[in-house]
Amino acid sequence: MLNSEHPSRLPEIVDGAGSTLMIVEGRDPSVHWAEPRDLEIGRGTGFGPDGMSSNHEDGFHAAFVDGTVRKIDYRIGPQGLLGLSTIDGGEVVEGF
Repeated sequence: MLNSEHPSRLPEIVDGAGSTLMIVEGRDPSVHWAEPRDLEIGRGTGFGPDGMSSNHEDGFHAAFVDGTVRKIDYRIGPQGLLGLSTIDGGEVVEGF
């Protein structure tokens, strides 16, 4: 459910709270660290200056709805990233 008109509640996250991104790392200097900003994951790769990025060469950190924080390898690719970004798409994303 991308672009939802209302905040999602836990029962609506049928893909699983541990498989759904909530907050991602970015290194765009124009964005204050505490500024809430939505990403357009469906466009482009979702990586780089306008998306998930990090000072780490191999991935970026992300917080999931269940409160866990994990490092996501850039090799996850756009489809894997899109799968982790939906709450009810039914995608299975392996090895993140």
